[in-house]
Amino acid sequence: MMRLLDCYGTLETQQGRQFVDIPLGIGKRTTMESCDDNGEEPQDFGLIDLEMALARLGRILRRIRIPSAYLNRDIDINSFWQLSPLRSKKPLRPTEIAAQLALDNSTISRQLQKLEAQGLVERTTDPTDARAHLIALTSDGEQILELVASARREMIAGVISHWEPEDVSSLLRYLARFTDELEGQI
Repeated sequence: MMRLLDCYGTLETQQGRQFVDIPLGIGKRTTMESCDDNGEEPQDFGLIDLEMALARLGRILRRIRIPSAYLNRDIDINSFWQLSPLRSKKPLRPTEIAAQLALDNSTISRQLQKLEAQGLVERTTDPTDARAHLIALTSDGEQILELVASARREMIAGVISHWEPEDVSSLLRYLARFTDELEGQI
């Protein structure tokens, strides 16, 4: 006796619950159904589609690379994205950058060292606390950050150029709501 217990690949056998790898939603199903055992009709949530679409969006946005030929240097893309909290041009402590990016302080410290060595950020002593440091973008850091942001905006503008303004507004409203609520749960 074996039956599907839920939509996440958990099976119930005579020996109890067992986790197995079941490729749900990949090329076969386009929606996730709640798998309640209470006899009610399953409810379609579309969660598998949403999760897959968000993962795909993240991969696509990461494909926008820094044109190294233009910059004449090798920029570590993994470190690069840690410049974004500095976009406000307000110097921040490494702990503030780590908090904004939801990263560990030790991780951000290593990445900031790489960015500093590449000339993208500069470290100064915090005037309010000589034991602390502030991190700010250099002019090269500002230029590169704007270059990549501009490339993203151009790509997005090309995609939505034929959309109705109401559709763009709806996307923005729902995406902002989803992001805010998701961030609130983390």
